Amino acid sequence: MKLLMLLVNKRRNMRIVKKLVIAYILLICFPFIIFGFLVYQQMVINLYKQYRTNQIQFVEQAYHNLKMELSKIESTYSLYQNNRNLIEYIDGNYHSDWEMIYNYQRFIKPTFTFTYLSNPVIEDIKIYKHNLKALPIKPVILNMVDLERQRLKDRIQFLPPNQGVWTYNLKENNNLPIIHYTHKLNNENYTRELGYLHLTVNNELINLLFESFNKGKSWNWLLDGNLTPVYQEAVPGWDNSKWEDPVFENIDGQVKNFYVNERGHLVSVIPINEMDLIYVNISEVESLLNIKELVNWVLAGGILLLILLSFIYFMIASSIALRISRFSNHLKQVPTLKYARFPDTTDTDEIGFLITSYNNMVKRMTGLEHEMHRTVLLKKDAEIKMLQAQIKPHFLYNTLESMRMMALVKNDNELAEMIYTLGKLLRYSIGKNGETTTLQQEVDNIMDYIAIHKIRMGDRLEFEINVEPNISDFACPKFILQPVVENSIIHGFGETRKQGIIRIDIDENLSHMKVRILNNGSPISSDKIKDIRAVLAGDKRCGSEKKGIGLFNVQERIRAFFGEESGIFMESDMDHGTLFELRLQKKEDE
Repeated sequence: MKLLMLLVNKRRNMRIVKKLVIAYILLICFPFIIFGFLVYQQMVINLYKQYRTNQIQFVEQAYHNLKMELSKIESTYSLYQNNRNLIEYIDGNYHSDWEMIYNYQRFIKPTFTFTYLSNPVIEDIKIYKHNLKALPIKPVILNMVDLERQRLKDRIQFLPPNQGVWTYNLKENNNLPIIHYTHKLNNENYTRELGYLHLTVNNELINLLFESFNKGKSWNWLLDGNLTPVYQEAVPGWDNSKWEDPVFENIDGQVKNFYVNERGHLVSVIPINEMDLIYVNISEVESLLNIKELVNWVLAGGILLLILLSFIYFMIASSIALRISRFSNHLKQVPTLKYARFPDTTDTDEIGFLITSYNNMVKRMTGLEHEMHRTVLLKKDAEIKMLQAQIKPHFLYNTLESMRMMALVKNDNELAEMIYTLGKLLRYSIGKNGETTTLQQEVDNIMDYIAIHKIRMGDRLEFEINVEPNISDFACPKFILQPVVENSIIHGFGETRKQGIIRIDIDENLSHMKVRILNNGSPISSDKIKDIRAVLAGDKRCGSEKKGIGLFNVQERIRAFFGEESGIFMESDMDHGTLFELRLQKKEDE
């Protein structure tokens, strides 16, 4: 604790230049290095992830290409099974040698030729027949005794007619195995087995798979189902044994890829289930991703950026420290504040503002006492005027009531009624019930408001109201109807001498309470309708200070109280006048 306090006190006594240097090291250098290292690490991780994702797509594509090649070879079987002359030949339906040779040359041999031309990966085609009466034609049509692979006979014996078998023979000196495909040949009714179609595939099939992965430094393996190496590509200086354990433990019979040797190598695995083989490709990642080159570029860019930022920081920090140091030395040298004015500066930054403010403070100190005294007097005068302006609302009520009583004494009932109605409007306007009321009270207030206008306009103004639902408990904001009615009277009837009619209809549906206010006054022009609708939509620029803003305020209060689905909607035409519809969304308890 004492050491901490010592460090704090030492920091307080340290000059600002040293503080800036320490701040640069702690707040810029260290965070920059740490952040740069983390960014580099994340960038490398993302690079490895992206490379592996791209490679797994490539591996899956290579797997599908291999499957297509195998399917293409397997489809060769249908050419021979559906060759009626071949089936009759190996079934012994031809009795003379010349007849068999003729049918072979005319109808069977072209099938062999077509197979070689259409599928270059097929190296050899042989047919082994059971019927010894059929003439053998070496080396393509042979007797079953010539097939020396008893294991193949055992495997194919119990296969269904539509299924063949893939096999391979190992070769010496770590060469690629010889791959075969064998399929039963049956009579036309598939009731008897006549022989085998035996295809030998050349190395091109496997080489196509190898060539798909020959990018950079890579090595190819072929394993059997027991993970015993069938073929391992010989590479000088490459020890296959040290890779077997980390590779074998990740093989699970799925098409996949994974990293080994601390992400130094990417292993791609393709199971060839038809042959009970597993293809493995091991590729060196660094040679493909150029990690060292990336490291050098990132390191060089980081150093250059740090140097540039350091130069900019020290330029800014030194200018700040120098100006603060000069200002501090000035304050230490002046004897009294009277002579403490610092030479004016043209800089407008925070330090320049501080110096300018300091000079202004010194300049005003001589008149500070007078200014404070004057401020106190003005404050007291304002308080007196504010107290004089505070008139209680009940004083206005009592005054209006006195005026009404005087009118009644003079038998001026119309004036008394007008004063009474005005008092009700005043009570509703400045009452202490807050900003929320009921729709029924709003309607009552509108009736009082229109009653005053009827006294002024006489028979020129007619008012109709039709309320179907119970609105005595329907809560709403104050003064959402009066601005609309006032708009109808002023703008609808202000420029016409015909009788004006205002009709208010209130009804409801399952979700909304609807208030329709219709007047038969002068229709609104299309341009003004666009402006008012724009104002109601929230664009106050379309409305002047006296046009549409009152409706906009009502619109905003309705939406704030009821929700965005509520609001004011209007229509106006020459035949029907102007219609304002207020849609007030009901709440769950209403």
